Amino acid sequence: MAVAFSVDFIALIEGRTTASVWDFGDVVTVTNQPCTSHAWALPSDYAVVLRAFNESQPAGISATLP
Repeated sequence: MAVAFSVDFIALIEGRTTASVWDFGDVVTVTNQPCTSHAWALPSDYAVVLRAFNESQPAGISATLP
């Protein structure tokens, strides 16, 4: 991943959610934002995880972008 280069992300979540969390793999998380951007401070390979929660999935369902 290029350092200090901002990448845009858009969540495509079908159905009702009570919460969502983006995890960028570098201790940074963003909650309840369908669109966000992130720039990493150190070069590395980071997995980006989006997790969505609702009443029938209280533990959440996730999607990972390697």
